[in-house]
Formats: sequence, structure tokens, C-alpha cells
Amino acid sequence: MKTTADQSLLKRFSGKSLLRIAALSTPEQREAHIERIRAKEDLAL
Repeated sequence: MKTTADQSLLKRFSGKSLLRIAALSTPEQREAHIERIRAKEDLAL
């Protein structure tokens, strides 16, 4: 994910957040966690 048209994705999904997502046991849990991160970012804008 070195290059992307949306540079905010690099900031939003890097480092510890990716490790937390990877540690979740099911794809559903991962998707829910990603949605929470996106919602938080949208509220901050």
C-alpha cells in the first residue's frame, strides 16, 4: 500500500491499526473494526 490515489488511507490504515485488524479472528470482526475506524475519521473531518 505504498501508493494510492487516496493518501488518507495510508494514514488511516497503517502501523498499529493494521496489526489490530490482523489480530481479529473473523472477517466479520475485521470489517466491523475497519468501519469503526472509517466512521471515526469521517467524524474528525
